[in-house]
Formats: sequence, C-alpha cells, structure tokens
Amino acid sequence: MSDVMSAPRGELRLPVKQTIRLAYSSFALHGDDLVRASWLWMLLVGVTVAVAYNTSWQTAAIFLQLFAAASIAVAWHRTLILGERQVFLGSDATDRRLWRYILSAFLLFLLTFVPLLAMGGLGRWLILLARSAGAGPLESVLMLPLRLAVLAATIMMTCRLTLVLPARAIGKQEPSFRESWAQTRGNTWRLFWGALTTSIPYFVIVQLFAPSLPGSPNAPDTVTTSADTGDIAKAVAYSLLYMLTLQTNVAFLSHAYQYFFSSRSLPQTADVSDHAPA
Repeated sequence: MSDVMSAPRGELRLPVKQTIRLAYSSFALHGDDLVRASWLWMLLVGVTVAVAYNTSWQTAAIFLQLFAAASIAVAWHRTLILGERQVFLGSDATDRRLWRYILSAFLLFLLTFVPLLAMGGLGRWLILLARSAGAGPLESVLMLPLRLAVLAATIMMTCRLTLVLPARAIGKQEPSFRESWAQTRGNTWRLFWGALTTSIPYFVIVQLFAPSLPGSPNAPDTVTTSADTGDIAKAVAYSLLYMLTLQTNVAFLSHAYQYFFSSRSLPQTADVSDHAPA
C-alpha cells in the first residue's frame, strides 16, 4: 500500500463509470454471498421492527438495524476486496474488525456532520439575535452562502474520507483519515457522483416506504396509536430493503478503495476471483 500511496497524485483519477458498473454488477455475481451474510441479521431485524413498531422500543430497533447494516457491510467489503466467501452469518458481534469499522464510521460522523449541525445551530442563533436587534428578514439570506459553504465542505470531506471504511473491514489500519484525504485529491466530484449514483436504490426505497413510517406525516401520531398489519409490513420491508440497497454504495467504496490503495486499476468484471489478493 505504501508504494501506491507514494505515487504521484496526478496519476490517480478514479474511472467513475467503470466503478459504478462494478458496484451494480457485484450483486449479480455475488448475490449469494450477500444473502448468506445478511439473512440472519435480516430475520432478526425484521422480527424486532415488527414487535417494536410504534412503541417505546422503536429506537432500540433502529440501533439494531444500523448495527446489522454495518455487519453486512463488513462481510460485503471482505467478499469484494479479499474474495472471501461468506458463511451463514456475516460478521459476528465479537469481530474486532466490525467494531473498528463502526468506530471509524462514528469518527467520520463527528468529523463531517457534527460541524454541519453545529453551524446550523449557530445560524439559527444568529438569526434570532439579529431579529431581537430589530433587523429585517435579510439576515436569513445572508446566512445562505455560509450554510451552502459548510454543506459543500461536509460533502467533500465525506466523499474523500469514507475510504477508510473498506480498509477497516479487511483488518487494515491504513489509510488513516489524513492519508485518505491526501490520496483522493482531485477526485471529490468523481467520488461524489459515484456515491450518489450507487445510492439510487436506497432513495427509491425511501420514496416508496418512508411516508408511512413512524415520524412521517402519514404515520400514527403517538406510540399509543394502534398500527394495522399493512403499516407494520411496510416498516419491516423498508428496514430490510434499506440494509440491502445500502450495499450498492458499499460495493462502490470497495472498488474505489482497491483503485486508490491497492492495485490502482479496476478489473473488467466484478468477479472477485480475477482480482482478490493471493
């Protein structure tokens, strides 16, 4: 990896269209591995979401879903990068690679979205302060460029730092966040469009199911309101499809990681036997 990371930065330009094609074709070639890595988690999450729907246990069900998605993602990374065939579990809860993956994801959240949330709070405070001083509605317009700048910085940081996640999934301590930032220089838009394109299945699922989930305008207002079988079925379907469709983005990160930190080239197909490490 050190040889790749010391290469001239100008030579590293991610072939984004090819990477996107590989991300989607991975499902066709390795869908059986994804099913084996996810079926037990999906069963557990499905039952939990159904039981906890519209109750005070709903938050716990969401955390379980996120944990399950991380476990599936680690197994999926390992399949695509290492050519590791999955057994009927995926990553178990005692796997240190899984916890390092979760810790890295949490640190990524702190580095990117927390400043965005903090800036949003600061903006609202400044607007209230200006209004209390007798200023007109112009202060909201003046805050818009600052908000857009912070949002752009958040997107840029997220795209260029997420490549630490595939590394943690396969048990590597490199790259660090700083190394990921340096190695992906000049590829922000490539990574952004790749991540956006491979997130389309998830966006479709959100549009189909999210309006009927708790917290939305069409959902029951309180935890005491009874939900019919259709509402519960939609919540379960959304949770399961969320975990599956998220893996297209995971596949994109896997192939992008291989390009930047391993081979500096992409295979012609998503067949892991063609490019898995010996």
